Amino acid sequence: MKTLTTFLFISILFLFGCKSITVNPEEDLAQTLAYLEQLELYQYDLIFEGRQGGVEDKALFSCLFDHTSEDTLVGTRFRFEVDSFLFAFNGEVLFEKLHEEKILLQDQTPSALTLNSNLAMYMSPNFLMNFIDEIINNPQTEVQIVGEENIGGTQTKKIKIILNEFLIRPYRDTIVTKGVQNIYELAIDEKTKAPVQFTVYFADGGFDKGTFTNLKVLENVDPDQWEITDVPMDFISMSWEEYWTIRRAKQEALVGKHAPDFILLDLEGKSFQLSKLIGQPVLLEFWFPNCGPCVAAVPEVNEIADLYKAKGLKVAAVEFSEVKEKYILDYIMKNGMETPTLVKGKEVAVNYGISGGPTFVLLNKKHEVVYVRLGLDMGGLIPMIEEVL
Repeated sequence: MKTLTTFLFISILFLFGCKSITVNPEEDLAQTLAYLEQLELYQYDLIFEGRQGGVEDKALFSCLFDHTSEDTLVGTRFRFEVDSFLFAFNGEVLFEKLHEEKILLQDQTPSALTLNSNLAMYMSPNFLMNFIDEIINNPQTEVQIVGEENIGGTQTKKIKIILNEFLIRPYRDTIVTKGVQNIYELAIDEKTKAPVQFTVYFADGGFDKGTFTNLKVLENVDPDQWEITDVPMDFISMSWEEYWTIRRAKQEALVGKHAPDFILLDLEGKSFQLSKLIGQPVLLEFWFPNCGPCVAAVPEVNEIADLYKAKGLKVAAVEFSEVKEKYILDYIMKNGMETPTLVKGKEVAVNYGISGGPTFVLLNKKHEVVYVRLGLDMGGLIPMIEEVL
């Protein structure tokens, strides 16, 4: 009798005194995917928090998406606005308003890579829709319910997502990360299954976290939202090409001069001294993490290094933001960088007049600077490499 009473008491406690946690997180993800797929025109606020390489970051974005767009690049129109800039795509033209520089940039032919590389796009319901669709039936994916949490007044269920030996990058492609587990966490509204918070964890203990608040489904929006007509009178409007031309002109003063010598360590602790490579052409790429164009250039830079290595070209990547090396390693792995990376290159970047990334500096065999460019231009760089070999 005592045993039966105890059994009944435990059963009642479990059913009524405890909150049950779904044992099928795949079903939760499927419901979240269905929720995301039915969204068309909507706005929300994104609270971004990040800690990478010992550096903490926080920002509040106002975001607007329109999935009824006929655009074939990313399948949506979007607008992201934060204190220092506005980044918007109307289905044809990409706009970026730089408040501090008082410049409105326009790109008439943006690439899908550029559109998807923005931080607010990475931390968006739009990216999550594609992310979940990619992983939900992938045998290399592990998902598990890890608890519940009240986030901003919304009761959520937290799902841990482990991608074994692969990851999905912001611009929707996947890369192999042999021997590495890539860990994410998604918090969803227990009632609606809407995403509330998405976290990406890094190997060095850092993270990127996006919290979605004030999501509203809209019937229509002011057309001016897509044409960026609210530009102050003191702003200068120009194309991306014009903007980069102005910035490049400041760096091209290096051309014809002997490259300043330097000594840096690579990620294995080995010394790299430029002057010891006299007689060998060198391509230096100055870059830093969280630089969208730097990430976009990775496949081409890998290709250059592979193609011209046997012909004597030395390619070295100089990281000049000086974040912690553990974070650099994690970043390199996530983005598939294959070229040797030199660290703590801030002073070298200053000596070379580097103001942005990626910047490419090509040296001939005498180590005279023959080419400097902010941004990767394969059509201009490859002929110069051929010339110095």
